Amino acid sequence: TSVRAELPNIAGTMPEDYLPGLKKLLDVAGRQSSQMLLKQVEIDKASAGIIAANARRRPSLSADVNYASSRTAVSSNTDTQSRDNGLFYSIGLNQPLFYWGELQKGYEIAQLRELIAKRSFSEARRVLSGVVRQQYLLLVTKKSALAHGRSALDLVKAEVASLEARSKDGIVADAEVQGRKLFLAERTVEFDELEAAYVKDRRSLGRLAGAEDLAEDDVASEIPKPVPQTEASGLLVAELLRTGGKNTFSAQIAEMKVKDADLSYRIQRLRNLPKFNFGAGSSLQNSTNATPNSVSQTGIAQQSLSINAHWSIWDSGATKAAKLDTLADKRSAQVQLKLTTDVTTEQALAAQKDVELKARKLELVDTRQTIAAVGVDRLAKDVDFGMASRISVDVATRDLRAAEYATALARALYFIAWSELVSLVGADPVTTPSSPTAHVRP
Repeated sequence: TSVRAELPNIAGTMPEDYLPGLKKLLDVAGRQSSQMLLKQVEIDKASAGIIAANARRRPSLSADVNYASSRTAVSSNTDTQSRDNGLFYSIGLNQPLFYWGELQKGYEIAQLRELIAKRSFSEARRVLSGVVRQQYLLLVTKKSALAHGRSALDLVKAEVASLEARSKDGIVADAEVQGRKLFLAERTVEFDELEAAYVKDRRSLGRLAGAEDLAEDDVASEIPKPVPQTEASGLLVAELLRTGGKNTFSAQIAEMKVKDADLSYRIQRLRNLPKFNFGAGSSLQNSTNATPNSVSQTGIAQQSLSINAHWSIWDSGATKAAKLDTLADKRSAQVQLKLTTDVTTEQALAAQKDVELKARKLELVDTRQTIAAVGVDRLAKDVDFGMASRISVDVATRDLRAAEYATALARALYFIAWSELVSLVGADPVTTPSSPTAHVRP
């Protein structure tokens, strides 16, 4: 028997815990995105299905009321006739008595389908949150790249201005100045393209999350340094393996579909059995009979109680076909359940390895950035002592900016890998019971 591992505390480790703008966006996405609104509609429809299934088990009351006048006579003797004139009504009550458990199973199917809709909502919320996290983190790195690109562009502009001044003094050839101006124009176009792509991605992310507009201030300027969770990732995957991957939303949905198909099969097995109902009714009819010798008027009131049975004794194989069809649905759902758990397990193992690799990359890029920063400081001091040129400092500064971008990208990729693992194993905070937009089993 496997022993349940002590699960790590996820609180404070997710990217939204470091980035308030992302936390706000995730909350908006859970309530306002088109995907989640459509999933909520599915829940509402499934809830209506429960009401309909429950109504089939309960009594139904119907009434028919009309005011009319009609005359009936024998065509060969019009002296004898009857007339129905006045108020007519009938009231009927019907209550299913015994359906061999069919109505109860139908009610259980409706309950299952509501749970499936709620689990589908949570699964969609999980997937959407992963996409929002990924796009937001990459958007922050693009914003960082823009800042570095702007800084690099300013250096080129300063260089061109210096060359132009030296060209006027005859120190630098005009051809060299024109060459650097062309280089500046090319870098300016590239920067403008990067900026346009950033604005487009920011707007696309806002639409995805259901936000009217994702303001520039809502996008962080940098990604804080995360604390790697390599040990926690191992514990999460170990718990997933212990349960066979059946605690995830996708596996729970597949498992409930197996139960749905099994109940549907059990219902089809009852098709050729008699179904019993209880009925009660009351009616009133006014009738006038006229003959050559007399006229009589009668009010006829009827009350009835009955137990009736409907029995589909033979349906030319329709029941057999229905049973085979639902059995096939059940086998398909069972295969889908196994496939879902197998895929989830493989994805979790791969995600765990990805988290470990991204954590190692974090250490390397941090070291590279530290070395680049030290190099810039050393060259700046050498310039003060006349031991290095200003150009060498500019080159080292560009290298530092590149290292800073690499660090930002590595942090983003680590957070993406970590949140994907947490999401895969079913521990994502946005879909836990404490989440205001999470749907959970009652």
